[in-house]
Amino acid sequence: MTSTSFPSKYQRRLSTRWTTGVPLNQKLLSGNDYNASINTFSRNRKFSEETNRSSLLPRLSIVSNLDVAVGKRVIFKLDDDDEASKERVAMLKGDQEKSQLMKSMITSEAVKYELDRKNKDNVSVYDFFFGGNSDEDFKDYDVSEAVSVNKCELGVSTDINVSFKGNLKHVAMPVFGSFQVPDEIRVQRGVSKQASISTSSSYFMDTLWPWPWLDYKCRSAELYKSSSVKTFTHQTQLPDLPVPAMGHSLQRLLQSMRPFTDAGSLKRVRRLAEEFALNEGSTCQKLILEATSSDRNWIRQVLPNYSRLYSRLAAPVLNRGIVCPFMYDLWPENKDSQLERATILVESAVDFWSILRHESLAPIADKSGRKICMHEFRKLFSSVRIPGTPSDAIFTFFHTLAEKEETPKHIIVIYRGFIFTMDVMDTIYLPMSNKTIKRFLKEIVKSVDEGDINTESHGVCILTSLDRDEWSQVREGLISCSVSNAASLREIETALFVLSLDTLSINDHNRLPHEAMFGDGYNRWYDKNLNFYISGNGLVTVNVNNSLLDGNVVAILLHYIHMRILENVDRWDEGVVMAVSRTTLASTRSRGSSSLDVLLSQIRSRVSCATSITDNLDSEKDVSPGFPYLHSSNTPRRLEFTLNSYTEQYIEKAEVAFSDLAASVLTAVCSFDEYERNLFQEKGVNVDAFAQMVIHCTFYNMYGRFPSVCANVSLKRFYHGRFELMRTSTEEILIWCKDMSSPESTNALKRESFWKAEKKHRQLLRENCSGHGFENHLAALKVIAEDKMMKKSAFFEDELVKYHFESINVFTECLGVGCTSCATVLPISSDGYGVGYFVANTKIVFNVSSWQGETTTSSELFAHALHNTMTLLYNLMHSL
Repeated sequence: MTSTSFPSKYQRRLSTRWTTGVPLNQKLLSGNDYNASINTFSRNRKFSEETNRSSLLPRLSIVSNLDVAVGKRVIFKLDDDDEASKERVAMLKGDQEKSQLMKSMITSEAVKYELDRKNKDNVSVYDFFFGGNSDEDFKDYDVSEAVSVNKCELGVSTDINVSFKGNLKHVAMPVFGSFQVPDEIRVQRGVSKQASISTSSSYFMDTLWPWPWLDYKCRSAELYKSSSVKTFTHQTQLPDLPVPAMGHSLQRLLQSMRPFTDAGSLKRVRRLAEEFALNEGSTCQKLILEATSSDRNWIRQVLPNYSRLYSRLAAPVLNRGIVCPFMYDLWPENKDSQLERATILVESAVDFWSILRHESLAPIADKSGRKICMHEFRKLFSSVRIPGTPSDAIFTFFHTLAEKEETPKHIIVIYRGFIFTMDVMDTIYLPMSNKTIKRFLKEIVKSVDEGDINTESHGVCILTSLDRDEWSQVREGLISCSVSNAASLREIETALFVLSLDTLSINDHNRLPHEAMFGDGYNRWYDKNLNFYISGNGLVTVNVNNSLLDGNVVAILLHYIHMRILENVDRWDEGVVMAVSRTTLASTRSRGSSSLDVLLSQIRSRVSCATSITDNLDSEKDVSPGFPYLHSSNTPRRLEFTLNSYTEQYIEKAEVAFSDLAASVLTAVCSFDEYERNLFQEKGVNVDAFAQMVIHCTFYNMYGRFPSVCANVSLKRFYHGRFELMRTSTEEILIWCKDMSSPESTNALKRESFWKAEKKHRQLLRENCSGHGFENHLAALKVIAEDKMMKKSAFFEDELVKYHFESINVFTECLGVGCTSCATVLPISSDGYGVGYFVANTKIVFNVSSWQGETTTSSELFAHALHNTMTLLYNLMHSL
């Protein structure tokens, strides 16, 4: 699409709050209320923005001549000239296997460099996803004190991990048992303290392990299963979401405006803010405080019509796309792997469902031990957003075993536009074997490809991509047209999740974020909680209905699946096993290791037998730890729809609208892995602060002006908390960007401004995660002033204030610290960017999106510029 008219339709409207959605004011409805009518209040809000278009043009010279950001994989080989290493290996008497393995040790200069890298930390999975929101910096934080002085001091962390670093000879010592890492250093490194783990082999394997972001010592059962504490035990003990002090919120707003506003204008806005606080603001604050008496989460009570349920935009725009972590290591593209990987994916997801149904999922806590809200896990499976007018409704059909209610046991499989329902459990809710699941999937593909189905695809799926008002009307028409239509819709909307088998192979990773958001509209059902998409060459993405779930909840499910794949080498890609065997098998066999020994023996067995994934799946026994696998007599069944001319007309309309929408979004990926292992931990740098500073610096260098950047921050530590919108653009980051671009700035000055900016980001992150952000609060004050008092405040009507709330150049989202699932988000404004990112040890990935019709933005150029920025920061990071 070449015109700019289409993106402008979505400008400032990607969510129905000022800039993003807020926690839902929607009670979960049971299956008995499935057809209940929805009567609720909606309010439309419009904003306008005047911008100097000429000032937005990017500086193309900044990003010219850049290499494409790609990952790197090191293949280790034996240096024939290193006689000393061979002699040491030959000295290992009494263990022939160890001697054979050690012959593959690398001793070249490239390997010496690799071996000299820092040891890998073993961080709890809870820290992966929520550690950044509640590290030790939260421990002594007092919000009231911060409000009183309008600042919160935070010293740079001095708790830096101690890591062993030495030459090749010293690093190789643990293999021969002549060197033992002191216990205190082992604890600081995060090496497992279990007696069964061999220190020497674990340490050496850490050095050679090709994926530092993937901890081979982790086990899914240890991380996620609990036999003593029920999943939802701590829900009633969670704190209520606090109401921020009005003075604090207004001060933080003014502070966020400083980098973009001159002193005179800021003084005028400050005067308006003071008048608002003394008059209508005081009354509005009292009404918010009164709302806390009837609801533990005041946002649901005060901001009902700002939830995403009231948005009328098409679901693909509001949903979140996630690029799964498997593609970075164990599951690269493989044209013959789709059904095998689909089988493993379904089996692992159903296993997680079973853990959740039995309430055996361990309650998740942050580093400080605070439990997070587990409420959204009830909507992880068998939930749906039903279109309605003036708002949509949420329905969930999942029930725990203790609730003694029937819960769905089927999934939906979509292939070439045909919809199938497929049971994944038997009548007593025991999971089916992977052999049965794979047989069912083969039957589905065969029935379509070999012409067993004589009709064309009805195209009903693409109707879910319409705007919500139109889809609501069409859905009612489908139900009234035929009883079978209603039954088919019910089957789809109650399913655990949707599995889409795509025929298109994705060879360009820049397309992955786009596939996660759009893909083939005929092969999607955008109303469902979870949609797993598997491309023709086996790459996996997920589409999440963001009105039902936040991305960090889905990231936990994906991490569990990732661990399940890691634990069984038979599930790895064949080429990956061969590559890993050249490195990890160079380590000695551990003595009595319950986890490392299993992994090494699996790799040896896989390499020696050269067994393919397909052979292993077909021959795998129908046995699962804890649950006996049973075959089912219920084969997959195709869902039928009866269409009339009215519905067919809307299908044609949806085709055009979806094609325009998908074509209007461009995506690109920046993947960077040049930094050493554990660099951020050793330097004491907050990884989220680093990523945000990279984004700011990149935009500043491209456009010559400071960007307005915001990020979603989790409020999961509170009862039914979801997220707060955090303004990350600070004066400190602006000063650092100027220092980095100035040829007169010394390295010492750059380091000083870096630490000040990093420290400020930590402070804002603490405040927002502890419920004292200002976006939700000021949005609530504005709504109450207009709805309850029937009066528009001069403060909120001020053009500068309105422009500040509406003008967001980069909208960002991270699914968790250390998490390798990367979100895909769309730009909030037509002339902006959407950036999903993660920083996990050596791996840094940015998924960038922009609007096709906007001539001032380019996702590809921005992704290249991000890579260039991180390259330029290499020396700075090592000098900190």
